[in-house]
Amino acid sequence: MNSLISWKGPFQLSKLYENRIPFGPGVYRLLSDANDPNSVVYIGAAANLRHEYQREVEVHAQVRMAKASAFAFAETPFANDQAVKLIESYRRRHGRKPLLNSGF
Repeated sequence: MNSLISWKGPFQLSKLYENRIPFGPGVYRLLSDANDPNSVVYIGAAANLRHEYQREVEVHAQVRMAKASAFAFAETPFANDQAVKLIESYRRRHGRKPLLNSGF
């Protein structure tokens, strides 16, 4: 998606991996398939990546419309700006925003 970003993961949405996620700010991608980096269903920004991961683990345990099963992240102090750029890049590449960014 963006060669200047150093992505970590993906990590399955499981409490087993939460210690691998930092507490700092960054951008993240939710993936429907941990083995397919192109299976992005959501791109977001987080002030605290660990808290966002924990929230997604809880949501995953309940229900999600587009079944996200993995979380990849990149630390960046400008998370919101970077997320906007990533969503736009995705839209240009795929002709639409990720499913859960679409606003239905």
